[in-house]
Amino acid sequence: MSKKKSLLIGLTSLEDEAQAFRQAWKATAKGETVKSPSYHLGFASLPEMLKALTPKRWALLEALKREGPLSVRALAASLKRDYKNVHSDVRALTEFGLIVSGESGFFVPFDIVRADIKLAA
Repeated sequence: MSKKKSLLIGLTSLEDEAQAFRQAWKATAKGETVKSPSYHLGFASLPEMLKALTPKRWALLEALKREGPLSVRALAASLKRDYKNVHSDVRALTEFGLIVSGESGFFVPFDIVRADIKLAA
């Protein structure tokens, strides 16, 4: 049985990322194995995250996860949306690494996609 590939989407700062890198570097230097439980996609702020992951883009991700690989045209038809707008959303989601292109069309390469948001103190 293969391990499920998961993606955690959340808010992160450059300082947090640098700290995680330093810890991994030190552990590797000591010969320790560095485990990452999932892939991460971080945004600097909630407004930035919500601009990138609009409700229509989230619906597109859900459709691809449910239906499997689809072309942009088939995805637009499935979502009952304009081809040009779906194409734009597919391009953006591909740049974020949330979807990838394969022989049969675009698909979500993760078994689990989770968003984690906490209020700033």
